[in-house]
Amino acid sequence: MSNSRVNHALLAGLFAMVATSANAEDVIVPSSSFVSVGDVNLHVIEAGEETPIVFVPGWTMTAEAFDRQLYGLSDAFRVLAYDPRGQGLSESTSENNTYVQRGVDLAALLGALQIDQAHLVGWSYGCYDVFEYIGAFGDAAALSITCIDVSPTPVGNPGDPWPEITTFEDLRFWYESFHTTEARNELATIFAEFILGDDAAPEDVQAVKRMHYSSSSSDALDYQFDVIFRNYTDLLSSTSDDVPFMYYVNSGAMENGAPFIKGLNDNIQVTEIPHHMFFYNRADEFNAEFRGWLNNLE
Repeated sequence: MSNSRVNHALLAGLFAMVATSANAEDVIVPSSSFVSVGDVNLHVIEAGEETPIVFVPGWTMTAEAFDRQLYGLSDAFRVLAYDPRGQGLSESTSENNTYVQRGVDLAALLGALQIDQAHLVGWSYGCYDVFEYIGAFGDAAALSITCIDVSPTPVGNPGDPWPEITTFEDLRFWYESFHTTEARNELATIFAEFILGDDAAPEDVQAVKRMHYSSSSSDALDYQFDVIFRNYTDLLSSTSDDVPFMYYVNSGAMENGAPFIKGLNDNIQVTEIPHHMFFYNRADEFNAEFRGWLNNLE
C-alpha cells in the first residue's frame, strides 16, 4: 500500500479514536466499511440516520472530500460518501475504468446498502458517475440530483458555452503531467490551489494533494481521458420534472454555464458558487444552503 493510501486509511482509524476521546452524545462518529459491488470493493464512510444523501467525489478525489458534510449534515440525514473504483481505498482494476462502469458501480452500491431512494450528489467528474447511473437505471431512486460544478459537455470546441477541454494542447497537458514524479507533483499543487480558490488554506491544499495521490497515474489518466467521449446534454434535457435538480456553477463559468444549463432544462435550479471546492473550505455556508434546499423539497 502506498504512503498516500496509508494516510487515507488513517482517516478511518481516526473515527474510532474520536469515539474514545469524547462523549458519544457530543460528537458524530462516521463509520468506515468496504462494500462489494461485483469485481471491486468500494470504501464507504457514513454518519447519521433518516433520509440518505450519497456524495460522489470528483477526479482522483476520495470520500474524505465530504468529511465536513458528514459532520455538518448527519444530524438530520444519513450522509454517505465513497471512494469510486481506482480512487482512495477502493480497489482498482486494469479494465473498465470508465464512467459507464462507475454508473453501474453506483447502482450496485445502492443495492448492497439497501438504499431504495437517496439524494444523489456528484462533484466535478463525480457528476458523470451519477449521470451514467441515471442514464442506465432511470431516476426512480433519486429523491433529488445535485451536480457540483462540471460541464455536461466535457470536451467542446472553442466558443462552446461551457467546455472543460477545448484543444489538443489541453489534452497534452494532462498526459504530460503524469510523465514524471516532478510533473505530477507540480500538477497536484496547481490542481489543489485551483479547486480550493483564492482562500485556500495550506492544510487544505495538503489534504487535496493527499487525496489526489490516492489514485495511480494510470487510473487518473484512464478517467481523465474517458471524458473525451462523454456528453450529457441529452440526459439533462430529458430528466424528469418530478426529480428536483440542483446545478452549482463556479463564478468564472456562471455567465455562460447558467444559460447553457437552463437552456437544456429550465426545471434545473442553477446556483453560483465562488469556486470548485466551495463545499470543503467554506463548508458551513454550503451545508446551510444545501440543507435549506433539501428541506424545501419536503
